[in-house]
Amino acid sequence: MADDFLNHVEIRNVKYEELEQFWNIQQEYLDDWTFTHLQNQFNKYSSLFVAVFINNVMCGIAYGCEYDEITITLQGISVLYKYWRHGIGSKLLHFFETKVNKTKITVGVASDDAVEKFYLKNDYKPKQFLIRIKSNQLPNDYEQKKLNFHVINEKYNHINETIILYIETLQYDNELKDNIKKNFHSFETIYIMEKTLSSNI
Repeated sequence: MADDFLNHVEIRNVKYEELEQFWNIQQEYLDDWTFTHLQNQFNKYSSLFVAVFINNVMCGIAYGCEYDEITITLQGISVLYKYWRHGIGSKLLHFFETKVNKTKITVGVASDDAVEKFYLKNDYKPKQFLIRIKSNQLPNDYEQKKLNFHVINEKYNHINETIILYIETLQYDNELKDNIKKNFHSFETIYIMEKTLSSNI
């Protein structure tokens, strides 16, 4: 049967000697970290570095870090493309959640319908939009337009000359998302979703 490999799935914490395999998947699917940065993060948060193995080969990863005293940030999760749509990503996410000793998990969700629906299916709720705007692309009435939305926070990245806005949303609303992009000329607009772990309250 095509799904026989599902009988040979193991999900567990990553060992230090497996970090190079982990890094290769991260580089291809997720963050462009240096290997040194990955090692440093692993040394701080090794309990939050997990992976899925099929026939003893690493095929997916998830990792996170502490955001504040009650929240963990899920920094990345991915499964190799050929294993998509078999429920492995959800199993990996659920295992990651068992490693979290805080009340909440927060995640910035890639702007993709399938990815957004993956988190919604796994009980993550939209809390904010994070939008990035090039400072030279700001609309002339930028300050006025901000008044039309519930802006929670605003930051400026001097290195990239980028403004980052956090706008509250308490529901999955792609019409609002498109409206934000149109109003602010943002080059990135993503949901920040959150899940409360009732077992840790």
